[in-house]
Amino acid sequence: MSLAPAMAQCHAERCWHRMGRSRSIARPKKETVVNMVWPEIPLGAWQETYSALHLYTQVVGKYRLARTPWTNHSWHATFYINARGLTTSLIPDAAGIEIIFDLISHAVIGKAGDGRRAEIALEPISVADFHARFCRLISQLGGKPEFDGRPNEVPDPRSRSSTTVKFAPMMHRPSSASSTL
Repeated sequence: MSLAPAMAQCHAERCWHRMGRSRSIARPKKETVVNMVWPEIPLGAWQETYSALHLYTQVVGKYRLARTPWTNHSWHATFYINARGLTTSLIPDAAGIEIIFDLISHAVIGKAGDGRRAEIALEPISVADFHARFCRLISQLGGKPEFDGRPNEVPDPRSRSSTTVKFAPMMHRPSSASSTL
């Protein structure tokens, strides 16, 4: 596939612009992720869900931190955005494990390189319960759920361990958006 036609069109647009002429090139209107109307998610209404998701990702992040070789600035422990939420990418444990926060299906999904799959529902549970379920998920995938489960940089970690945190499922995109993805 050649880029020459696209480059020539771009060059022509720049030339018309330099000459002070306005030239609009008709392009088909296509709804994309960039120009879709996304639902508003006001922080106040979603604060508890935001906090719960933050705490749950910290648990998964600690597992990834313990299992992945160190990279400067802790890049080995980041989450990446995917089409359905967040992913760890492949973690070197057992046959390789990937953890996905699927914010559309409201689940934490674990996939192993050997084909195994397990999931946890994203629902209102305590961080301690989420930690226990996550450790079972890792075991089901053949991994070793051995990592420091204590929270860092939290004033009173005991108050968060057994308190149920509220998690409200995120709103779905408009139906027109789901048909184009």
